[in-house]
Amino acid sequence: ALARIYVGADASPWLRRALDECVGEHGPSTTPLVAGVRARVLQLEGNLAHLAGEGVEARGRYRAAAEDFARAGEGLGRILVEGSLSSLAFEAGDLGEALSLGRRSLRGFLARAQVQTLPAALFNLVRALAAVGAVDEGRRLWRASMELCAAAGEVSALNQARLERVAIDLDAARPPPTAQARQGWRVELGARYARCAASLEAAGVAGEAADAHLRATCMLRAAGRSAASSEHAGAHLDGARRALDAARRLTEDAGGAGELAVRVGVAVESLALAPSIAALVETRRELAELPSPTALVDAGQAQLAWIYDRALLGALHRFGHVGDALSGSVAGRLLNHLESFMNHASKLDRRSLRQSLLSEAGEAQPLRELVRELEAAEASTPAAAEPEAPSEPSAEATGEGEVAPSGAATPRGSTARRPGADRLSHLLRVFRRLSREDQLERLLEQIVEAMMELTDAERGVVCVGRGPARMEVAREMAWEGPQKGEQASAGEGSSVGFSRSVIEQVLASGEPVLSVDAASDDRFDGSRSISHLNLRSVLAVPLIFRGERLGAAYVDHRLRRGNFDAEDLAHMEDFADLAALAVAQARALAEVREQAATLERQRSELTELLASREAEVVNLREVVRSAPERREYRGMVGSSKAMQRVFRLIDRLASSEVPVVIYGESGTGKELVARAIHDAGIRAGEAFIAENCGAIPETLLESVLFGHARGAFTGAQGTRPGLFEAANGGTIFLDEIGETSAAMQTKLLRVLQEGEVRRLGENRSRKVDVRVIAASNRDLEAMVAAGTFRQDLYYRINVVKLELPALRERREDIPALIEHFLVRHGERVRARRGEAADGELPLQVTASALRKLSAYPWPGNVRELENEVQRWLALCEDKVVVEDLSAAIEGSAVGVDDPDDLELRPRIERLERELIDRAMKRTNNNQTQAAKLLGLSRYGLQKKLKRFEESE
Repeated sequence: ALARIYVGADASPWLRRALDECVGEHGPSTTPLVAGVRARVLQLEGNLAHLAGEGVEARGRYRAAAEDFARAGEGLGRILVEGSLSSLAFEAGDLGEALSLGRRSLRGFLARAQVQTLPAALFNLVRALAAVGAVDEGRRLWRASMELCAAAGEVSALNQARLERVAIDLDAARPPPTAQARQGWRVELGARYARCAASLEAAGVAGEAADAHLRATCMLRAAGRSAASSEHAGAHLDGARRALDAARRLTEDAGGAGELAVRVGVAVESLALAPSIAALVETRRELAELPSPTALVDAGQAQLAWIYDRALLGALHRFGHVGDALSGSVAGRLLNHLESFMNHASKLDRRSLRQSLLSEAGEAQPLRELVRELEAAEASTPAAAEPEAPSEPSAEATGEGEVAPSGAATPRGSTARRPGADRLSHLLRVFRRLSREDQLERLLEQIVEAMMELTDAERGVVCVGRGPARMEVAREMAWEGPQKGEQASAGEGSSVGFSRSVIEQVLASGEPVLSVDAASDDRFDGSRSISHLNLRSVLAVPLIFRGERLGAAYVDHRLRRGNFDAEDLAHMEDFADLAALAVAQARALAEVREQAATLERQRSELTELLASREAEVVNLREVVRSAPERREYRGMVGSSKAMQRVFRLIDRLASSEVPVVIYGESGTGKELVARAIHDAGIRAGEAFIAENCGAIPETLLESVLFGHARGAFTGAQGTRPGLFEAANGGTIFLDEIGETSAAMQTKLLRVLQEGEVRRLGENRSRKVDVRVIAASNRDLEAMVAAGTFRQDLYYRINVVKLELPALRERREDIPALIEHFLVRHGERVRARRGEAADGELPLQVTASALRKLSAYPWPGNVRELENEVQRWLALCEDKVVVEDLSAAIEGSAVGVDDPDDLELRPRIERLERELIDRAMKRTNNNQTQAAKLLGLSRYGLQKKLKRFEESE
């Protein structure tokens, strides 16, 4: 029989003969052996029936095989068969059996460490667990399986892929709470399913790979439909079609003999993705070659039939078939499927199972479509009129291959629908009514009215929330003798009484309460409200949504004993699930409205705040514009843009402790900048030590910087601390650091890294806390590249690079520098001569001399200019003319480096700026007095100042 199976031939006769050989009487020693053989034959027949899609036949064979394995004492064979039975029970919609057998089978595999079959059994069980919302249990079993497989050694590629599929299915069973998060969640899961499908295909299980591709198709299709108005919708739908094509390819490669579930899944997804009527017709031909939903149910494939009809109803609605005979027939079948699923599930699992069946990829679209169909059917059929039997829908349109037999689903208006289906239809219509209401208080009123109608109760109460946020709505039927009157609202002034103790019990325990005679019920002996209200029948159920207790629904009757029974409890529990969903939706909408109002209020406040801040910024800009530039800064003079940038950088560096390297030509004022950084910082009260490394011989530099001990070298008569120790707590400025030798650079690096120095001739190190500022007129980076300066020392000192401009690059500062030096050195000259200071400059520089000075390149920079001014003070009397200038300056060509050589306007503007600056400085920035000195009106001076600010 096995040989015929391997070559694709019919093995049934051989299997029958093997079973016949097992019939008869056998001795005690051979009975277990014969039972084991019979069990294997039955298991093989079950496998063949399962592959052929004959679920009912396969379940019968597997059950018989399980009994024979038990007789033979083969526990492993029994749990293998029970695992297969669990899978078939799930496909048949029997969730109770699927869970019990699946759990027992998986426990057996875990106990026996059967790592090769464990992932497949886990996958079968997790499908059922996800359907009833037991995701946490599924995760615990998945982790245990992962640990067992890892402990057993290297995990095969197939088992890795199967375990990854289980992990994805568990993530897919718990969608995020918000629509935006669910959209990204679908796209991510679609990509993960596609990658898992590729791994399964590489491992050689084409059927499982095709099924993973179909799951990816479902996720991406839902993502595309949810983002219909987004630019990404087309990309998501294209991804869904690619995944569907991959699943179809795997099915076709199997020669059409692939698993029935995969072939139906491919056809159903093609139906769901059909973009047009023409595509729908093409998909119909594909469906015609497969069993109809009714045939699938008869074959034990109720899950496939549900998916088939769910997709068919969605496709009919997309193309305008709502409330007609075709869609009504499909909706009737769906209600029958749903009732069957509920009957085979435990009461505790029904709520989660219903949510799972009526949602797809985290959205309740199947529920909305079913409610829409039932509502359309209700609206099109007059309540008082006798319904006419509609014409039979075509087999092609409804997916059925024959006329519906007795007891099967029929179109709307037919009296053949089961009472359970009618109840579900009524509940779904009620939910449709509730879902339209987005105001929580009005929604609670409708919930009370609906549940009183459903149970024929005298009074009803629904409460949601806890503490101060708790809301309660009550209704009471007014009685006039034995007849019912109109409803009386429990508003202000109303006295609707109810048992709060019962509601609190339900809220605390999460379990329903049913009492046919509350007055004599022992559970309520301590409840005064029961006796005070003279209650007879009481029924209360919790409102639970995704594991959260939102509130409770309560009905009672004071006159009728036994007014509620177990069937009413089941109806109320089903209604409570739908009511909880509507409450959660209304509460979420209320939260969204509150958040929107908060955001709008915050937006208004932010707009006002921004407006006030903008006004402050404008005012600050005006203050900055009207404030004079810092032409003098800590002993430095300069109003040029280059020097203003230097001043701002000094301000920022002063508040930090980072090492700084100052670059600039000789005479640009590098030591002044270093001292300014020190004086403006937190070390201003400590020592500032400056040393020119290039001015000290190499043999003495180490002793100067680090100090020496007595006798360290010839002439060392005593111990002497170095400059680093002298600068402890303050700042040391190392000018021309690029002139140091490689050995000295190494010692400097140690001081910077370790913060300690060692005197020459000593073995002991001394800790120092010194900020190091270095300077160089050479390009240290080029020296590093040439190998003449240590790279590690360069990176240690060159944290911030500050470049000083040469004087020829800021010629506009020359007049101010001349005035500064004239004042400083003129006071000294007058003091030596014994003359009193009169506030006037000791010398006046003529315009022609100033032009010569501005044209000179100043190779010695500011130091050379200072020397030139001192020369004037020694040689000149009242004013400085061209002939008084040094020979090098006098011989320089005017305007050689002047970019405005022959342009009149820039020269005039520069002269105006210099004269105005001098007048403002002389009058301490008093615009009225400065205008008088310049021969201008105050308004004219202000216009010129504003023009200068704008040009900068």
